[in-house]
Amino acid sequence: MIRTLCLSLLLVACGDDGTGTPDSAVPDAAVPDAATDSGADAGVDAGDVAPPDAGVDSGPGCVGPSDGELCAAVSATCGTITATDRCGEERTSSCGSCVATDTCGVVTANQCDNPDWALSTVDDDGDAGQQVSLAIDSDDRLHVAYRRDRQLRYALFDAGTWSTTIVDDPLLGGDTAIGVDGAGLVHIVTPLGSTSPARAVDVWTLEAGGWVQAFLGGLSVTRVGVAFDGTAAQICAYHPRSGGFGGILTHYAEGAAGFDSSTIDGTLSSSESREGDYCSIGFDGTDLHVAYHGGRFNRLEYATESGGTWTPEVVDAPAGDTAGTYVSMALDGTGRAVIAYRALSIGDAEIRVARQSAAGWDIHTVGPAGVIANHASIAVDGDGLAHLSYFDSGEPGTLRYAEETSVGTFDITDVAVVGTGSGGHNAIGLDSTGTVHIVYYDVDASSLVHATPR
Repeated sequence: MIRTLCLSLLLVACGDDGTGTPDSAVPDAAVPDAATDSGADAGVDAGDVAPPDAGVDSGPGCVGPSDGELCAAVSATCGTITATDRCGEERTSSCGSCVATDTCGVVTANQCDNPDWALSTVDDDGDAGQQVSLAIDSDDRLHVAYRRDRQLRYALFDAGTWSTTIVDDPLLGGDTAIGVDGAGLVHIVTPLGSTSPARAVDVWTLEAGGWVQAFLGGLSVTRVGVAFDGTAAQICAYHPRSGGFGGILTHYAEGAAGFDSSTIDGTLSSSESREGDYCSIGFDGTDLHVAYHGGRFNRLEYATESGGTWTPEVVDAPAGDTAGTYVSMALDGTGRAVIAYRALSIGDAEIRVARQSAAGWDIHTVGPAGVIANHASIAVDGDGLAHLSYFDSGEPGTLRYAEETSVGTFDITDVAVVGTGSGGHNAIGLDSTGTVHIVYYDVDASSLVHATPR
């Protein structure tokens, strides 16, 4: 099908007699069909558009517009259009093709769109969207923490509208973790490396008068996670190796008098200790759960706290390979952990899911080996099935979604091509209806984007 257009300034109206006086009747634009071809030559017949005021310059010196100008005049980014240009020549112009995740004309004629996912920009003010984290409250409002250059920003999706605010400027740390406590208050946790004064973690709370900041002391931190016991924040924080001391995983527990800290795993006395990177924390109503990377032996580890005592265990330790980076954990309805993470061998990287059972841990591969997978995020639905978003940083750099249709079986779809630079940060959540929400950093556009199924 061909899209026939008459463009002001660039084109003459269809049916013009060549004198610049258009016909009195011009048909309305036709509504495009929903099903279109995704190739570069695909076009949609949209009928005629309103005639221009300018006439045709058909003299020997007339220079017609380029194909790019013709396409730009009608905001066509893909497929084929046919039009009569300002020199009176009927032209058929190719407006390009779509990236692998998109189809031409599936939503709007000659526009690229993902047929499965609706994408909307949350923040494109500067380089916005890295280190993104997501929480969804009981009213299905979306709360997002992220970096914009060296700023900590917060985005709220409420009643169909996004709003953004600056929380901290400049942001000293990189990672973010966001959560909503039992009273409905929003908290953002960020790591710090300040030594004067010694500040390990910032905790921001959104109260009626605005954001209120609390400082947690201790060693420098690079990654954090947060969960809530009612209104009390429970934070995991990774202190990397430094100055001959080992890396440890710390628990900050909020109480009536502030925060108390204790070691979950690792020791400062050994420079070989590297316990706790990529930590993810959850609370089941009784006990705390933490999943993390054991860096010394490159394995996925997990610990539970009961009665003030932490008990670590090894989940996945492939011989000669690495497991447990880019950790994200959710708890199912029975309080058992479901953990998404990357497993890496020479030349291959894959996303795995470790599911806690009465017999131990069941390990499942989400996608085929060979993808350059990282930045995994997980949510668990009411049936205990996992939903994941993750980034394949191989060309062209793709954000993927994996839905567990039965235990250990995953359907994978591509959400968006986001580019292969430093990024691919993403977070996933489910609202009360089970609808999937993904927020992610678009590397190419340097923006924060929200994706949800159509």
